[in-house]
Amino acid sequence: MEGAERSWVVPVDFPWSDVGSWPALADELPSDDRGNAARGRTAAIDASGNVLVSTGPVLAVVGVDNLVVVATPDAVLVVPKDQAQRVKDVVDRLHKLGWDDVL
Repeated sequence: MEGAERSWVVPVDFPWSDVGSWPALADELPSDDRGNAARGRTAAIDASGNVLVSTGPVLAVVGVDNLVVVATPDAVLVVPKDQAQRVKDVVDRLHKLGWDDVL
């Protein structure tokens, strides 16, 4: 809006979710009866409270709780939900290793 000569504000009432983290995404995904939120081809057995996302291979978890597991064609991320904000650390490490092709 910098340099704008005119602006308008329109009141609106709609639901909003700022999906800025993997755990927050769980609120937007369908969940099973044990609280596993999933997207893609995933299977959870004796597992609960996980966020499972796959855009590539079949992703299966067994006997684990409260993890974020993300699988893409190029990479896999596994992190406890309470440490999901540390994804930035992973990005920094991959950059230092010169693996920018997966970022």
